[in-house]
Amino acid sequence: MSMAFAIDQSEAEAVPVVAGSRSEPQEVQAMRNLWVAVIEQHYRTALSPFKSDQVERRRARVWFETEGFDDVCALAGFEAPEILRRGILRQLAAADAGEAVALAHCRVQAQGAEL
Repeated sequence: MSMAFAIDQSEAEAVPVVAGSRSEPQEVQAMRNLWVAVIEQHYRTALSPFKSDQVERRRARVWFETEGFDDVCALAGFEAPEILRRGILRQLAAADAGEAVALAHCRVQAQGAEL
């Protein structure tokens, strides 16, 4: 699990919160879900079957190899973005070869990874 910091409004200091724990404020979990949706949208765009989306598909695939992807992973609460990146890139390659694989599997690997 990753460690995030939430602001304790009563004492105005940073308090560590384990990502995804029950003690995590609902607003923080909602923000994490938003960043997960950003990753998923890039993934869907990267797999777009429409020829008209070719430029956007290429941009989405390149994004997975940028610091922006690492930043979004951190905001989503993933401890090991490189594991998620490897899994996604492997899935994109498999999709290119005609084999679709679920993104959820990569997400589980990234959340449970220990470095």
